[in-house]
Amino acid sequence: MLKKKKALWVIFIFFIGSIYFFMGPKREIIPEESSQKGGDPGSPPAFEVQFSGSPDTIVSGASRLKVARAIGDKKPIAGGSPKPEPQVIVLTNDASVYGRSLPFTIAQKMDDRWVTQGDILVADEQIQKDPKYESMGVAQLRGIKYWQNLTVPYVIDSSVNQKIIDTAMAEISAKTMINFVERIDEVDYIYFTSSTKELCQSYLGRRGGKQEVFLHKHCGPGQILHELMHVLGFVHEHSRADRDIFVDIQWDNIKPEYLNQFQKIEAEISLPVETEFDFNSILLYPSRAFTESSKVSSILKKNGETFEANITHLSDLDALKVNLLYENVMRQ
Repeated sequence: MLKKKKALWVIFIFFIGSIYFFMGPKREIIPEESSQKGGDPGSPPAFEVQFSGSPDTIVSGASRLKVARAIGDKKPIAGGSPKPEPQVIVLTNDASVYGRSLPFTIAQKMDDRWVTQGDILVADEQIQKDPKYESMGVAQLRGIKYWQNLTVPYVIDSSVNQKIIDTAMAEISAKTMINFVERIDEVDYIYFTSSTKELCQSYLGRRGGKQEVFLHKHCGPGQILHELMHVLGFVHEHSRADRDIFVDIQWDNIKPEYLNQFQKIEAEISLPVETEFDFNSILLYPSRAFTESSKVSSILKKNGETFEANITHLSDLDALKVNLLYENVMRQ
């Protein structure tokens, strides 16, 4: 009788265990690698990371996409592309980190320079380093210094086109209180020089000392105006902290490697003065910038309309915010 009871208990325990095995919660297996992009078959999912605080550890590697521990939940997003929700980290095959909503504005270490949003260079003094992120070549962008006495001294290297640089500087001087003067012996000055990349790049604000403005041979007056606005301390218009009131970012349509081009920047940096959102700004990307297809948009107005970029001149609001900012600088 005792043996029969033991046998019944064994059968009962086995039965309960089988039910749990087949019906209980499953451990989710998250793929780490794939050579394909987007939502194509075989591509890795993008990951939604809901932060309740700062990420604990994020590990980048040679694979297309790897996301490691973070505070909060972690789950694949169906279809393999980020949701239009600004809490996503994507690590690409060049081991760079592209984020929409890390606890800070991303600056990345590229070719021994800190860069944010592609064309904005950031001086070491404008970087807040954190061991959690520094190992990934990522740091926090912090405060900006502005030019003193309404004057920006400059030197033009013989490797670049002086005529188009003069044209851009003359337009800013004509529309604002800023004066560009040839350097005599000033300590802080900008230095126009050629770029080995197909990019125009400049530092944000006054970094101190010799400050390069890198110009590719195809950079025209409008692009130089764009870079000089960065030199004066302004970020891209669509990166304003209040931009969601005026535009909608179409995250699913943006190439993954360019997601960080659309990251909002803290108001302290992106809104040094209060002006209306400017759809004619020399600093605003066009609706179809960095998209996966020319038929879709990365930025739309709130009413769903698209818009083109101003690539030719300083807008009235661009000039106004330069004047408002440097009026404040003069008072300090």
